[in-house]
This record gives sequence, structure tokens and C-alpha cells, in this order.
Amino acid sequence: MAPSALDATRRSLPPWARQAVRSVVDPVLKPWGSISSVRGSRSVGLTFDDGPDPSTTPRVLDALAARGVCATFFVVVTRAEAAPEIVRSVLAAGHEIGLHGLDHRRPTTLAKGAFDGWLREGRRRLEQVCGRAVRWYRPPYGAQSFRTYRAARRSGLDVVVWSADVEDWLDHAPSQIAHLARERVAPGGILLMHDAYQGEPGDDRPPSFDRCEVVDGVLEKLEEENLRPVPIGRLVEASPVHRTAWFRA
Repeated sequence: MAPSALDATRRSLPPWARQAVRSVVDPVLKPWGSISSVRGSRSVGLTFDDGPDPSTTPRVLDALAARGVCATFFVVVTRAEAAPEIVRSVLAAGHEIGLHGLDHRRPTTLAKGAFDGWLREGRRRLEQVCGRAVRWYRPPYGAQSFRTYRAARRSGLDVVVWSADVEDWLDHAPSQIAHLARERVAPGGILLMHDAYQGEPGDDRPPSFDRCEVVDGVLEKLEEENLRPVPIGRLVEASPVHRTAWFRA
């Protein structure tokens, strides 16, 4: 079945059915699984995609600092090169940097040779900006095929996806986003958030909410549930990792 057909089938299933399918498929495909959570932990992997953005990322950093929280930022390399001082601020505050892509194209639309070069060049240039090695990779839009997964692993990158999405790429009210966090995030899960906005081609309309307010509201809900937000490196060091078969267009 083509990746697009697989993706359509996945989306058509209710949550309980998706979980049932994963409980069967994930153990079989564990050698090809992407990191999606850990077991036996009250921590949550807090991750941000699509930055850095000079107008929003510093405010997100302020919101995290106010609560003493660190996270993993999956950055777009062209944006990192345009704002290297923000990348340095992220690292100086104790956060992690991961690769989100040389740019924000869907990896599954790139031909084999083109993807391999896109990934290698993205990692090389991001490590130049950071001044340190990059370990984590998250594909834009979560778009991944078996081929792109294997290429990432061969290059020494570990693929990190997510188990909870608070939909902060849509123009929800901050209170609604915080409610989604409380509803969807489970102990040991990985939470997807955004410190910037990168839409589909032709869509440059970011949500109108204040990202600082959103982050503060989500962190408050996690605290109420006694869940500790941590970077991915800290999450996987302390608990057994769960890998899921993550292939979508």
C-alpha cells in the first residue's frame, strides 16, 4: 500500500483502534521504530518544532525559564542560520537542539538521493551553528517512509516523533490548547508543541494567540497532573524507551 493510502487508513481509525493496531504492530517492527514515549516515568518529553523565530522563540524561552523547565527544540536549519544568536540562547539556557530539516519540505516528497543530501547537509550546517553534535531528528510534518527512516538511522540520527499533539499550529484559544495537553499527555509521553509557525507551502498565516501564554498554560496543566517536562535526552536516559512504527506521508 502506498504511504498516502496508509496514512489515510490510519486517520480513518478511531483512537482506540489505532492503539489496538499499534499494540500488535510495534513489537514486530521495533527494530524500525521511532522514539515516541518511555515506560514507567512521570516525566514528559517537551518538544518544540519549526523555530527559531525572532518574534516568538525568545518569549517561549522566557515562559520556560519562569518555571525552570528545559525542552528539546527541533529547528529548521535555514531559520537557525538566520538567527544563530537565538540558537545559542536556547543552548545556553540548558535546552537541547534537534534537527527538523534543512528546510521544512516533506521528506517523503524528496527522491532518495535528494533526501540523503538534504539530511546530511542539514545536520552538518546545524552542527556548525550549534558548535556541537546533533543527535535527534524529527521529520517535518511527521512525514516519514521506511526509506527516509533508514537513511536517518544510517546517518547516526535517532528519530523522535510524539505521542501527544496540542494542536498549537491551529488558531485555538490558549485555554483550549492547555485543555488538550491535560487530556492527551500521558506519563512518559512526548508532547509536540511549536515555538514558531511554518505552514504548508502558500500558507503563511500564523495563529493569533500569544505563544508565551500557551506555553505557560500547558506547563500549568502538566504541573497539576504531577508530570515533569524534560528534554528528550533526559527522558530516554532514565526509562525504557518505547518505539513505534511511524510511517506516514
